Amino acid sequence: MTRILALDTDLFLWIQHSLVGSTALDEVFVAISRYSLVFFAAVMGFLLVYLIAIKKRSWLKNVMLLLTATAIPITISYYARPLIGRPRPFLVLDFEPLLTTGTVSFPSNHATAAFAVAMAVFACNRKAGAVLMVPAVLTAFSRVYVGVHYPLDVIAGGLLGIILVWAVTSLPRLFGRKKVAA
Repeated sequence: MTRILALDTDLFLWIQHSLVGSTALDEVFVAISRYSLVFFAAVMGFLLVYLIAIKKRSWLKNVMLLLTATAIPITISYYARPLIGRPRPFLVLDFEPLLTTGTVSFPSNHATAAFAVAMAVFACNRKAGAVLMVPAVLTAFSRVYVGVHYPLDVIAGGLLGIILVWAVTSLPRLFGRKKVAA
């Protein structure tokens, strides 16, 4: 485990020393890091409005399933962080981050939320969900770039979002019902 954490720190430091410092890139990734959750909340809102507007018989079931599917990983990530207690890189390493935030970093709530929403959309529409994986990856990378997460923080958050949404949206199929319909 110590070796994995050392590799994680080395990758983080490589990103900080090799990529951070370009004013244009810094501004782009700070903006992505700051506003990505608003973007993904809007995407989820549009998806829910769409499911309600199409008025299929199962719209309420689908809305509740998607809300539950995204809420579970986000809630787990939020409450796991203080229990795990991994300090943010800028608290341990000697550097000034582009953004500052709380004190614990594992798993990344931003990555969890971004990938949970992208996966929830994927459950309804594979093409749209696949497209949303791009901003989810950018969100995750931005959190490392701005100095508030190690790479493993965002990888764990992304996997948490993907796996739990997949599990929740797959439950209806396990019990003989159709998948989420859009």
